[in-house]
Amino acid sequence: MKHFIVILLASCLISLYGCNSTQQHNINDENTIGIIETKNDSEESRILFYDENLNLQSELDIEYASVNSIFYNPVIKNDSLFLIPKGVINKKTNKEIIELCLNTAETTSYSINQPAINSVAVNDEYLFTCNTLNDITYISRYTFDSDEIKLIQIKNQYVSFITVSNNKLYAFSSTMDNKYSTISCFDSDLNFLFETDCTELGTGVYQSAEYNEYLYFSVLYPYNSKTSNQIGRLNTETNEFEIISTEVDKPFGLQRYENTLVITHYDIVNRANTSSISLVNLETNKITTHSFNHGAEQVTVVNGKIYVLSKEKIYCYSLDDWSLLKTTEIKKENQDFSYITGIFAV
Repeated sequence: MKHFIVILLASCLISLYGCNSTQQHNINDENTIGIIETKNDSEESRILFYDENLNLQSELDIEYASVNSIFYNPVIKNDSLFLIPKGVINKKTNKEIIELCLNTAETTSYSINQPAINSVAVNDEYLFTCNTLNDITYISRYTFDSDEIKLIQIKNQYVSFITVSNNKLYAFSSTMDNKYSTISCFDSDLNFLFETDCTELGTGVYQSAEYNEYLYFSVLYPYNSKTSNQIGRLNTETNEFEIISTEVDKPFGLQRYENTLVITHYDIVNRANTSSISLVNLETNKITTHSFNHGAEQVTVVNGKIYVLSKEKIYCYSLDDWSLLKTTEIKKENQDFSYITGIFAV
């Protein structure tokens, strides 16, 4: 625990800069999924909204650069989408989190006062972020009611991902040499509770999914070739960590749909032209896997349909028989300088 140094910024009140612009014509009942498109050379991004048949319904402009990352699933809480705008390339000085209400299209900016934010997690009371500077990771807690920010430091650790479960914050980190990985747990006041070594699984956690008392998570860099088909599972009641094998290598993307864990098997770094998706029934542990001749950068499931994002295309499949229902190409605003960073259910 000695590398955990808690710094309480007592009564550090940061004003909430809200860019509230109600655009109700952009949000309607026909929307099923959203696509995040961004630029890294100018403060221009947008959200594209599609209906269940992949017909483009509307677009919403957001005046920020480098919004989100394809490595992270978009974060949605209480019908709001929480976005990380890192800022213009080579500067990445933005210190805000943007909340987009998916009912009204209102946007609100929360100043965290930390640059280069990696991950964001939200519950009803707090917004949590993490970022790393000069071998020190900063975990910040923003209180919605008071605008107060509380901060802790974790030395010599790179926290790649945070998530909230049962009013506890879980931080997935690795050492700076990427040899060891841990899960650190904090209470809602950022008091350290426990740490679990998960090096035997690998390093580089960017996604998780929750079901009952379990957190499922994947790693970008397996410990060795023998662990390249494995994911981790943490019991949030007993703190027990275990490793689960999947049927296919490179499990990375994780989503939960009802009682099913949706696992995307895809080389997200090299953007391969093939992928697989496994469906794990979390009640029976039955696994079914389907393979594709295209990539699967991210997925989202809505009403028995799975929408797969791959190289600026969206593929819609039926979960019943994996029949391809429709494919559409995302018409990017600028083919040279804009890119897609996420897909989510509205």
